Amino acid sequence: MAATLNNWAGIWWAWMAPMFWQVSLLIVLIGVLDWAGRRWVWPQVRYAVWLLVLLKLVLPPSLASPVSLLSRVEPGFRSAVTGTSVEKLVPPASSARQEPEASRQPDRMPRSGAFGASPVPAGDTAAAGLTAKTRIFLVWIGGMAVFAFLLILKMARLRRWHRLHRNDRIPDWFYRMLVETANTLKLGRVPAIVFAPDAATPAVYGMFRPVLLLPSGYLKNLSRDEARHVLLHELSHLKRGDLWMHGLYLVLH
Repeated sequence: MAATLNNWAGIWWAWMAPMFWQVSLLIVLIGVLDWAGRRWVWPQVRYAVWLLVLLKLVLPPSLASPVSLLSRVEPGFRSAVTGTSVEKLVPPASSARQEPEASRQPDRMPRSGAFGASPVPAGDTAAAGLTAKTRIFLVWIGGMAVFAFLLILKMARLRRWHRLHRNDRIPDWFYRMLVETANTLKLGRVPAIVFAPDAATPAVYGMFRPVLLLPSGYLKNLSRDEARHVLLHELSHLKRGDLWMHGLYLVLH
């Protein structure tokens, strides 16, 4: 069991370790560029640049261009982390010829108690065989399970809360404006509307059955022009596919 876990952890570590520092470096680089160009770069361009992080997360960490800066930084980064240079990892070509005669003899199992070794109890074999990478791997699995449980619990609460508020009365003028805005943006379906007393601002949620969330009494002090701007803003999230993109980010998370 311990050997199997160590094997899985090794495969996981070979992907996650380089992916972690590569994505972290990319986020820092894009964050600096986004901060520097926040005044004169279009929001659409900044949004597209941040999608490079998503693209990097779905590409293998070993994929690199020969002229890439990361391909030159990675060997030095690995040597700094492990304390081992690349040359030390490759044995010299003459090592096979310089191998002592005794090392070419058949392997012999040492006698019990040889070299001062004490037998390991059978119950401690699995615990003693887990490497540090395997322990980190198990902690990661536990954290992922907790995150998934909390996400499913929040979605279940949101669905139950939606059923309690979906029958609220919607003003006719606002519904007609909602249909007109959806037709203007060429949406496939008109989202449902839910008013909630604990909602702070308008929002949209739901990938398959979108819902427009509005605070209770939000339309009382809202002019027609302001209501149209609210609808354009919220329905643009549906038109652009932001909810699907957010769902993909959650899966990658």
